[in-house]
Amino acid sequence: MGEPRTFSKLLLVIIFVVAIVFSCLGGYAVGVYIKPFEITTTLTKTETIIFTETVTFTYTMLLYLPSPSPILNTTVSELGNRFAYVERGERLSVIMPFIYIDKSVLYSEDRNSMIGKWVVNGSYSFIEDGLLIGSEGMCTIAYNDVVKVEGYKVYRLRLSIRRIDGEVRFSLSSVSQLIVNRFVSVVIDRYRYTSVYLQDRKATNQRSIDLGSTSDIEILFAYALRAVEIFVKRRGIDEDWILLAQVSTQQLWLYDTKITVEVCNSSIVLEDLTVYELAGTGIRDLRPVFDWGNGKYNPGSILKDREGYMIFFATAGFYRQPLGILILRTKDMVSYEPVKLVIIKGIPSYTGQGFLFKWVDGKIHGYLMNWGGSYQGGIHRIVKVVLDEDFSLVELNESITLVNPPPGGVWGHYDIALLKFNGTWYAITSSFTAGTILWKIESPTSTVFTYVKTVFEKGRENPCIYPVVSPTAEIKLMISLATDAEYGSRHKIYVLDKDFNPIEEYDIISYRVWSAGHSFYLDPWYIYINQDQVLERRFTSGDIWPGAYIEVYRLKTNYRYFIEE
Repeated sequence: MGEPRTFSKLLLVIIFVVAIVFSCLGGYAVGVYIKPFEITTTLTKTETIIFTETVTFTYTMLLYLPSPSPILNTTVSELGNRFAYVERGERLSVIMPFIYIDKSVLYSEDRNSMIGKWVVNGSYSFIEDGLLIGSEGMCTIAYNDVVKVEGYKVYRLRLSIRRIDGEVRFSLSSVSQLIVNRFVSVVIDRYRYTSVYLQDRKATNQRSIDLGSTSDIEILFAYALRAVEIFVKRRGIDEDWILLAQVSTQQLWLYDTKITVEVCNSSIVLEDLTVYELAGTGIRDLRPVFDWGNGKYNPGSILKDREGYMIFFATAGFYRQPLGILILRTKDMVSYEPVKLVIIKGIPSYTGQGFLFKWVDGKIHGYLMNWGGSYQGGIHRIVKVVLDEDFSLVELNESITLVNPPPGGVWGHYDIALLKFNGTWYAITSSFTAGTILWKIESPTSTVFTYVKTVFEKGRENPCIYPVVSPTAEIKLMISLATDAEYGSRHKIYVLDKDFNPIEEYDIISYRVWSAGHSFYLDPWYIYINQDQVLERRFTSGDIWPGAYIEVYRLKTNYRYFIEE
């Protein structure tokens, strides 16, 4: 019985040696990085023991065989490098545009609080369910005399259709002596189809929805300063809001604009009216607000609120324009809720394609990008901001100095990230036309950027970068960038050496939103953030703002943060 055992052990040794030789040949001869994957080899043999029992012996061992991953260099100098890998794992969640901040209710009324707040010319009564408007053979006009339409607000009407033999119209209008000047309105006709009108003409960017037999609906007017997006939801049918129309308007807040309801040869019950703070109809460029209040760089330290939520910020999008900065919070980096919309100086073009952190003075410092207007000196679009703990603007500095900068190209230098490496603070900017550029800065609050080197000449933007430790304990850097069409319209993660030279490339995912932002986070979360767009939430193919949403993926890698002591 000793001989079979010897044979089994010998066979195991042979398999193990062959695996090592094959692995080494793959690492050196083929010239690719190796990522481990497991092969379980099981040897089973039955022996009869002197006790006349039958025993099955199972020998299991794990062998590492080569699996190629994309790289820039074509040789591998160390055997250990074959164990490094970076790849996208399973999708964990989808963060759709919030449209409004549901915890930021600015005004609310229901059946019990409607009395005295609506002016009605025609037939109406207050019933248990709400305000009953309309009757057979006549038209009734009602408007809310308390709520005035203001910028960056969302107005939600909840109602029930009792009968519709004519039409029902909901509008943002000015009303004078019962003369209704409709700026934008939603009409439900006798066949229960919707139409949207701009003044008295049908809106171009709209879709008609068949309400069918549904009686209970909600209508949403989301208003920025010069545009309105209109949504509908059929209660019990639609889980999410359906976009009806996107229209450009006058600045409605200048005209004492009111919520108006017109009911002709029909009857409805208006159940409630709620006003919210606008959160945007698209969400882009999700990034954390870092907590460096102790004056030390730490990519794993994210600012938390009093309830222990991590604070993030993003760009809030809208029809044909950005809206500004959307502050969010999360417990797990998988699900998020909006907290506040921040409009810098009332100018919505200051967007979240930037970097924010809490500093030693207790304030939030950082850099944003100005999408609007001419960029500074034909070179860049970067602005410096200081916010208080409630994210209200304390300081805006538009005089950022770039020392010895490369040409900015058509769009200039923008999209910025910060890091500290080998005792030096750096900023890295990236744009399709200006390239990915490394700058030295005196401190993370500096307004003077001194050119160091060009990492990539062009075709990449939206940087997210950290010093990292490789599986072989080497100090490197890892950066995520979005590439333009010339480079495949992809999200990629690159590994750089200590001199910021690219040495590895990992292709992560494609995207639909032009110039899409993405970011990643290592230990302890290992999360990858992607950005894409719901095409049903826009009418114009070039409109990158509405319908943009966030996908959260698991990031599968054995790199970790390098944090200097």
